[in-house]
Amino acid sequence: MADQDQNIVLTVIDTLSAQHLPFHGYDRNTAPFLTDLAEKNTYFNYSYSTAPWTVPSHASIFSGELPKDHGTHTQRKKFDSNSFVEDLRDEGYTTLAFSNNDLVCDDLGYSKGFDEFTNVTQAEMWEHKGMETLKQVNLRSAEGEYDSSKEKYLDVLKTSVKKADLKSIYGAAKYFLDAKRPGGRHRNFYEDNGAKVTNELVKERLENQEDNFFMFLNFMEPHHPFAPPRDHAEKWIDDPDKAMLRHLKHYEEHGGDDYWWTGTSEEMDEEFRSLYDAEISYIDSKIKELYEWITSEFENTVFYIVSDHGECVGDYGIHGHQCGIWEKTIRVPTIVSGPEIEQKEIDQTFSLANLGDLIKGEQITKITGQDVFAEYYGLDGLKNPEKYSEEEQKFLKNTSKSVIEEREGLVENTHLEDVTFKSHEDGKNDEDIKDQDALREKIKQKFNDITEGIDF
Repeated sequence: MADQDQNIVLTVIDTLSAQHLPFHGYDRNTAPFLTDLAEKNTYFNYSYSTAPWTVPSHASIFSGELPKDHGTHTQRKKFDSNSFVEDLRDEGYTTLAFSNNDLVCDDLGYSKGFDEFTNVTQAEMWEHKGMETLKQVNLRSAEGEYDSSKEKYLDVLKTSVKKADLKSIYGAAKYFLDAKRPGGRHRNFYEDNGAKVTNELVKERLENQEDNFFMFLNFMEPHHPFAPPRDHAEKWIDDPDKAMLRHLKHYEEHGGDDYWWTGTSEEMDEEFRSLYDAEISYIDSKIKELYEWITSEFENTVFYIVSDHGECVGDYGIHGHQCGIWEKTIRVPTIVSGPEIEQKEIDQTFSLANLGDLIKGEQITKITGQDVFAEYYGLDGLKNPEKYSEEEQKFLKNTSKSVIEEREGLVENTHLEDVTFKSHEDGKNDEDIKDQDALREKIKQKFNDITEGIDF
């Protein structure tokens, strides 16, 4: 049982690879605040998600189950298992959520156990910029009221003029004109993925909070496409604007989805890595801002800071995460901080499937040092297979099953070569593992019951 005298904040930084953080051996100071927080409190050196993308990983965080058991994955996105949040609410916590991720939402079942669940959408971002008309039109657009973008923006213009809403006229004009230049639409939309507005909403909501609360936050900044604020991008890039436009143009040319991976030069890989690092730097600053405000208002608060999965940024010739399992896509940070939290670095393996138990007060020794399993389900079928080369289809269709035993990992793939890795404290890895046959047997025992009748 959680300590009911404490508030609890669970923060998920979407798409944050542990291997891009200084306290995991990274050579850039991407996250000074998180590094200081980790080194003064408790952090897990070898923490892994159960899947390399949002939906199944969050389902595992909330349910404590693997994707094969909770059934939430590429082919079925609905979450309907029990959630540890329900237990906390039953214990008397006020349960709150602010999610920047469209997939972690009420419609897909993630509000289970929450008294209040807020998806921080583009509409909220417009409102906080004072663009009320643009917010209302975007809400109507989400309900399918407009047949085209032109009709939508004409309505913004007509209504804004009638209401003298100059900010909405400016916002709509900027968004519409930006969409006409390569990468412009994404630059306008993604410069802040909701962190700024989320911090404001949290402060407003907690301003008069008296009862103990559990709060879940999801921040999206490190998720591609990358368009970090200039002051963060300039840390590692001489000309951020050109770099971002190259990146966003490449993103748009590859369909703007999660499945782009190859075809970039070493120079582009390095540029995209720097943009990713800049996004991490930015979200680090926003988490610091919110952390300091919460601790100033609510002294007895424990924070759990994790990621749902990692990211390949040119690693293995891939950009993205939703196409298979590599160490870069499932090794994630896990930090616990707060009053009376011991200063400790934990070297035993930890699965995010055990995070709910950790939050509810389970002893760390009982939920670490175990075998860690992860899995990924590829697409069951492609709507337009002619769009993709034979090599690209391998990534799209690939299904992965993996086990990590004492930091040694084996990944079995259906359409790609199998992968082995050995995690190290400095964030590096190698492929020298002791007994592949034993690991393959563990994968077989864990997953053989789900392969029958499923057409991968």
